Amino acid sequence: MKIPCSVIRDLLPLYAEKMVEPETENLVAEHLADCSDCREKLSAMKEKAEPAIETAKPLLNLKKQIRRRRWRAVAIAALCVFIILFTSFYHTSKMNMLPWKEGLIKVKGVEIVSPENRLGRTYHTLYERDTEEIVPEKYTGEALVFDTDSSIVGTMCTSFRDDDDTLTVVLQGIGRDSYSMNTGGTARELVLYPVPGRVIYDGGNSQELLWGEPLNGGTEVLPRLALAYYLMIAAALAAVSVLLWFIFRGKKAGIIMRQVFFAPIAYIAAHILLKGTATTSYFMGRELFFILVIATALYFLFTLTWQVWLQRRHEC
Repeated sequence: MKIPCSVIRDLLPLYAEKMVEPETENLVAEHLADCSDCREKLSAMKEKAEPAIETAKPLLNLKKQIRRRRWRAVAIAALCVFIILFTSFYHTSKMNMLPWKEGLIKVKGVEIVSPENRLGRTYHTLYERDTEEIVPEKYTGEALVFDTDSSIVGTMCTSFRDDDDTLTVVLQGIGRDSYSMNTGGTARELVLYPVPGRVIYDGGNSQELLWGEPLNGGTEVLPRLALAYYLMIAAALAAVSVLLWFIFRGKKAGIIMRQVFFAPIAYIAAHILLKGTATTSYFMGRELFFILVIATALYFLFTLTWQVWLQRRHEC
């Protein structure tokens, strides 16, 4: 079917801007191959292409804005889902120090251990400064062996010399909130080597002598307080950056201070999500890692949300 020149000429502006469907483009191209008048019309349009391009710019800008807004919405949703899932994972796998109960750790006695019989056991090496560390893969000799309850998923071991030069070991059992006492874990043998002179279990509110003579006085393993210092530093940075943001608002330095402000605020928010108001920790490395991951996600979430808010305010 032959298409009239009047129809083709109505389509030429869109054809020249490549804003037609492939089928329409093919029909126009076939007509132009046989019609010199329409070809001349198209050539004249191309010579005046600059105004046409300027006319198309608002449409192209609108398309870019719609695409940018869509990607921001997807990114914000993805960050929210990540923060919720990662926070939930932290709380469901959170570790805590188990209080003492009868049978939590039982002494089996002194045994000869070697690399051949180390499987299924948890080893703690008792070595002091300026001495060479002994590793389970090479050690053969006497060791103190314990049976641990299945609720223990890990142990922390602290050693020191008492006034009478006895090597004292303080044990702490680690459990998870998702584990109940007596269930959920796998019972393992705990091996301390070489044999210490005294072993004490520290359950926080109570202590239990497991091996050796009672300690003269008392001992306690305290949680680390570094998270409190990090929180105070973040609060100070937030206060300074928000002040500078206000002073330099409307300038490039103000934009930089805004982004700086989002970083400590994200850290504080992440700490509250994971730790609440608590600032002590027995597991500093693990908890700081979780806080920094959530803080990074919150930083990008705050940045994207702010950009969306600025765009909507500009449109209004």
